Amino acid sequence: MNKPSELAQHCREMLERGMNHEELVGFLRSSGLSKVTSLPLLVRVLSISLERAKVLVHNSPTWNDVRARDEEFHTSLQAGEEENDAHGERHC
Repeated sequence: MNKPSELAQHCREMLERGMNHEELVGFLRSSGLSKVTSLPLLVRVLSISLERAKVLVHNSPTWNDVRARDEEFHTSLQAGEEENDAHGERHC
């Protein structure tokens, strides 16, 4: 069950059996998907926005072990972007 379509179908079946969003996120991680690769599947299966999927995954207890690392990375990206703006450097 490695194809996105197979994973999506399995997630839909899980929802029909009453499983919650956190259980879906956990299933996707245990299936080898990263936070990033889980997002489009959650968008499709749950009919939610990409932003909502990001929040769901990032704040999920399933991904709690990497939350601090990811927040630090995001903060460093923002700091670099602000530094570039201060120096008048253009973004791609």
